[in-house]
Amino acid sequence: MLWIFSAAGGWGGDAFCTADRACLDDYRRAVELSVALAVPAGIFGVLGWLLLRDHPQELDTLLLLTAALWIAAGAILFIGGYLLT
Repeated sequence: MLWIFSAAGGWGGDAFCTADRACLDDYRRAVELSVALAVPAGIFGVLGWLLLRDHPQELDTLLLLTAALWIAAGAILFIGGYLLT
């Protein structure tokens, strides 16, 4: 939820940019980069729960990958927002 509120809800733009249009455009680039990780993470999480419930070892591996992707997506928002703005 934090990623969704930061990327799509505008929290990140409010945190890193006051009202500077160029800053918001730069932050939007960081959001676009993080989407490339967040979308597969969401898909992997849902598919894992739907398809691998009866295979706990594979489910654990997939959910570990999913968590790593979410962490990386959040890091891109934070680091990108800090460096680009």
